[in-house]
Amino acid sequence: MPNKITNRGGGGAPGAGGKQLRLPSGRARIRLLYEEYVHLPMLRQVWEAPSTEKPVLEPLFAAGFHGIELALLLLAEFVSDGRRYVAKRPRELVAEDIATQCQLLTEVVDAELEEELGEGASPASRLSLTQAFPFEGCPPTKHEPCHSPGLQRLTVAIDANIDSMSSAERNSLIKLVLNITAALSSFQRWTVGLGIEPQLNSLRAAVGLPALQFTHTLNLDYDSLVKPWLCEQTLTCETYTHAEDFFFRTIHLGTDCWAFVALSRLRSAQQCAEAGNWHVAAARATQASRILQYLGSHVMLLTSMNLWDYLLLKVELEGTSGEGSVQVKSFRPTVRQLFEPLAAAALGVGGATAAAAAAAACSMPGEGQQEQSRQELIDQLEAALMEIYEWPDRQPGKPRLYNYCKALEAVETGLLGGFFYRHFCLATNVIGSEARGTMKRAVAALKAGYEAPVFPLLDRCRVALGARIDAEVAHNKGRMMDGILAKYQAGQQEQGGSRGCPFAPPSPAPGTPARSGPAAGTCPAVPGATGSGSPAGTAAPDEFEAARRQLYSWEGVPLAFRQMVAGELASQVAQLGLVPRPSLGAASAAGGGRRASAKPLAFLDHAWGQLAPLAQYRAWREAAALYELGNPAWDAMFGRVAAAHIRGLLGLPADGAACTVQFGSNSHELVSRLLSAFMDRRRVRSGASAAPAAEHGGNGAQGRAGAEAPPIRVLTSGCEFYSVTRQLNRFTEACLAEVEVVPAEPAATFAERCCASAAAAAAAGRRYDAIYLSQITYLTQQCLLPSVPDLVRRLRAVVGPEVLLIVDGYHGFCAVPTDLGQVAGECCYVAGMLKHAGCGANCAFMTLPARLDLKPVLTGWLADPSVLAPGSGGIQIGSEVGFCPDLALQGGTPSYLLPLLTFNHLMQLWQEVHPAKRISVDSLHGHVMRLHESFLRRLDAAGHPAINTRTLLPPQDPTCRSHTLVFAQPDAAVTKAVVEALAARGVQVDCRKNYLRIGFGANHGMDDVDALLTALQGLAAPRP
Repeated sequence: MPNKITNRGGGGAPGAGGKQLRLPSGRARIRLLYEEYVHLPMLRQVWEAPSTEKPVLEPLFAAGFHGIELALLLLAEFVSDGRRYVAKRPRELVAEDIATQCQLLTEVVDAELEEELGEGASPASRLSLTQAFPFEGCPPTKHEPCHSPGLQRLTVAIDANIDSMSSAERNSLIKLVLNITAALSSFQRWTVGLGIEPQLNSLRAAVGLPALQFTHTLNLDYDSLVKPWLCEQTLTCETYTHAEDFFFRTIHLGTDCWAFVALSRLRSAQQCAEAGNWHVAAARATQASRILQYLGSHVMLLTSMNLWDYLLLKVELEGTSGEGSVQVKSFRPTVRQLFEPLAAAALGVGGATAAAAAAAACSMPGEGQQEQSRQELIDQLEAALMEIYEWPDRQPGKPRLYNYCKALEAVETGLLGGFFYRHFCLATNVIGSEARGTMKRAVAALKAGYEAPVFPLLDRCRVALGARIDAEVAHNKGRMMDGILAKYQAGQQEQGGSRGCPFAPPSPAPGTPARSGPAAGTCPAVPGATGSGSPAGTAAPDEFEAARRQLYSWEGVPLAFRQMVAGELASQVAQLGLVPRPSLGAASAAGGGRRASAKPLAFLDHAWGQLAPLAQYRAWREAAALYELGNPAWDAMFGRVAAAHIRGLLGLPADGAACTVQFGSNSHELVSRLLSAFMDRRRVRSGASAAPAAEHGGNGAQGRAGAEAPPIRVLTSGCEFYSVTRQLNRFTEACLAEVEVVPAEPAATFAERCCASAAAAAAAGRRYDAIYLSQITYLTQQCLLPSVPDLVRRLRAVVGPEVLLIVDGYHGFCAVPTDLGQVAGECCYVAGMLKHAGCGANCAFMTLPARLDLKPVLTGWLADPSVLAPGSGGIQIGSEVGFCPDLALQGGTPSYLLPLLTFNHLMQLWQEVHPAKRISVDSLHGHVMRLHESFLRRLDAAGHPAINTRTLLPPQDPTCRSHTLVFAQPDAAVTKAVVEALAARGVQVDCRKNYLRIGFGANHGMDDVDALLTALQGLAAPRP
């Protein structure tokens, strides 16, 4: 892009006709000197003269990318800086600055925070770049690539200097380029490209990184929209004689770029608030607060200037300073204006009265004849705001006003703590706390910027509400801390006389049966009424809790990856219309509750278990490397340790002599293939086997059985998962199976009734071919098989060794302790990684007795990969179908590599996440039972009409209880309404038919239980 000459005027340049312009004085002089020094008019002309006919976000887009281009230019200068006494660390800080700018720009352009809409509201078009092009008012586009001078200069600088760098410096540079290209690649979710993607790959090539794949064929006209060559002109339009001059100017110019965006968001927030669109107003104010926080970090980059070089420059800058920035000077008054629409809505007035109330509340004047009337306005406004803070859900519209109040608090924090305070820290760090700046103003005077509040009345309301609550619940002061001390003291005494595992339930007394149930007439969910084997009555060990929290934290995951996931998470939450997790109330927050999350609070562990972030990241990284390798990935898929982990979790022998472990993409695939093998056996036993293929000319279509085979006979429960139920129904329709059902309810007698049915059939000569039973039912989450080994032994005694016994353990695997060691060769156990294991979809497994010689009718190439070996004749139509014993249930190309890798890394983390204690299924189950106990003990106090102990299906013995609590509702419509009401408050549960299910998981903590109860309480009858 050729440099374009821009007549910026000012600075004493000759005017029309050769006349000298008159120099301004006072503040106008300070402003002129500042703007000409940092070259602000060059870029401002782009913001003020957009390319599109009806611009909405284009000025903000251009200003944001100006900030990014300036940072890239600055980074190029840092790479080329030949001063040996200058640290290289600022390069990485600038790269982080670029990444933050990219994140802020995507938020502004895509308006991700504005998707939280009010009751019945519909999203308005905000011209997001994620929609299809073209659309009305869309920005200009082109098919040709565009040009970024910043990227070009950075690439050239790296090419010129990388060979002379040390190994450590080169590695740092590679990390820097990774972060920058990842940040700029985040715009790929737009439906158009930027046109600078080829330059990103050139930058990666300069440090030896592989190219990224970009798919856009249409690009924004970046050159027309941003005019990036003007950023480059700030570097080339003059000769810099001071080493820190360009650095100093560029940071200030970048500040003005984002100050323009922040002010625009603030003004837009005020307009939305005045129109009563409080949700969008709060979202835009929150965006502005984030930008203000960023600007505080941005200016702190100047702390890395070399002091000597800067002081030489400072002398020549006498006469102006950052005070010359009109936009920065506008921050406080613009933020203060956000209070006026709040005052108008809270008081129910408008016009001059609202303006007077807002002015009085923000400035708090103490003199004048109007003092009494001002104080009356302040008192009325304070009372109205106290009503909003104390009862945000009491009246229609109040929740939106409360959210707007919180947004104002965020803006105030961003302005005072994010920007003004850090500006003071910058001056203190660079020139010293007792020095004076280029305007002869003392550094200490900068304290006034952050010490004076913007919204003092909001602060007074928070203080008053806190004092009121302290007085009302004074009897609870220190209660949680007293409880911690009591647990600590009790734990110290127990450790002195016990060497047992702190994760295990208490050992039963001599002569007491292990895992005995609750006493007659008692509820196992009530404190003090649990059976001797219940973990619910034991306190959560501190070491286990620390390990559990670490497992589900993002500790150890690289920051850049975390930021990308967080950005995409927020985007997906907005696109799906989900409501984020509710924030806790004052009491819960004081008790150490977690901050509000960007995603909903999901109690759906029975549907989709929470992944451990570090295991997830390691698996993605490993899968990416294996996919790069290509074909050798097959060796990794079957050669890693997943099967050994499964054996360990289920107590199966490690040598594989008793049973094998086979994998599939889902449990339905494995079960269907297994049953098809027994259909074939039934055909052979009945004499209905297919004629040899040779008799029919090798034509497989003609080589069918000469006689119909009898259907297989299956015994199952009346509450099996949809896929299995549907498949058995289809087998029945096709006369391939006869199915008999044992009612699942009552669950307490199911095992006895199942054995009785099997015995009756055997006595009548109608022996079953297969028995398929769920350990825990999917619908009501009732445990049908409290002891899988016990039931397997009882059934074997009735049906003999030939009958296929299949236990569906999907809702028990990695949740309810299950030991199959004694029956490893007597039953099949099928489960998957999606639910309680929390490893994602598309991976299931089945353990099979080693004595089974399986030849499924439904099969695929992977069941016998030997035909691919060198020297094999392969397979043709008419060939005998062989099977590899360990792969007999495989089909076509599998899709379970990623969840399988995730499972491997999760198991590794279970062993290493805490230096002293390992995580186990027993310890996680005990943790969830403690969550159940806490939730059920306080449930009725929440007052919810549909979710209470009256609608709760009676909890079973905690030793075998499902992690999901189920509540029966009058009908499906009521159930659906309750689920939707909770979702609107940021809490996700689910339902099947008229059963509402709340699924607890290992990732949940007591603060999650508190949030759930708070949401239920909020949906109960309004407080008096």
